Amino acid sequence: MNHSQGTFTKGIYQFEDPSGMLIAARVPAAGAADLFDGTQVVVRPNQIGIFVYKGEYADLLTSGLKTLKTGNIPVLTRLSNFALGFKSPLLAEIWFFSLSQFNGRRWGTRQSVICTIEGHPVPVKAFGTFSVRVLNPRKLHSTMIGTKSVYSVSDVDDYVQGEILERLPDALSLIRSFNEINTLQDEVSDKLEELANESLEKVGLEISKLQVLSIQPPKEIMQALDAKIAMNLIGDQRQYLLYNAAKGLRGDGSSGSSAQDPVQVMMGMMMSKGIMGQDYHQSERASSLADSSETRGRDQRPCPSCANLNSRNSKFCSQCGGKL
Repeated sequence: MNHSQGTFTKGIYQFEDPSGMLIAARVPAAGAADLFDGTQVVVRPNQIGIFVYKGEYADLLTSGLKTLKTGNIPVLTRLSNFALGFKSPLLAEIWFFSLSQFNGRRWGTRQSVICTIEGHPVPVKAFGTFSVRVLNPRKLHSTMIGTKSVYSVSDVDDYVQGEILERLPDALSLIRSFNEINTLQDEVSDKLEELANESLEKVGLEISKLQVLSIQPPKEIMQALDAKIAMNLIGDQRQYLLYNAAKGLRGDGSSGSSAQDPVQVMMGMMMSKGIMGQDYHQSERASSLADSSETRGRDQRPCPSCANLNSRNSKFCSQCGGKL
């Protein structure tokens, strides 16, 4: 028999899982176990054992070496009418359940879910991680395992993820504004864990340490938020437009693509033209003033006595009256 599905040796039943991925296993994998007075069942730490006799759940075995006697398995004894002891073999299934917590499981949306933010329906995608464990072995066996001989954590992944995604819109209702998308992830995680466990409890499972790692609205909304934040930081709409136009002309937008938005490029050209035009006219006026000053300098001559500037045609200084 495969070691990962349990062993039976000289009246001893036990189960080991080297993979660490099995939630439950039946020993033996096919059929039922032959139980005699004195048969031993080894239940390892962090395991629990259950007898199933003719479809009914009998005694539950905690960790340790259990030797079967009529006195220590009362339910099985009553169900099988073996009040005087096991004089002939008793056929019953032995199920071993792992009580370990299975960590690092992932969940995520394939399609966007709709949540209401600031009064508007917004499609968002989200993903994260969770841990899952067995809460009630009997419920899990009756509702999920059925006729399978082994049951692994991968068998519950789809079911658990389905419950998480079904409750995700309710948890996202905690977010009332776009500014809270990245600040309320812990609160959304706690609410989502609580809501999902309300359903999972019915099948004997429990999730813990559920984390929402990312909540992603459409790219256009995030770009609009970035623009709003940038404008608030810069504090001047005109300066923000100049900054954005410069980015467009340099082609260093956040998209990482060499292709530029035609509208942004056109706006950049227009803004740049306006700036260059202002600079040109300012330079032209300064040059004109300088030329005028130089011209005036050529048409005048200083007085040798007081250095006052006088017209070249003057014969006497207008300041001191000295002869030029």
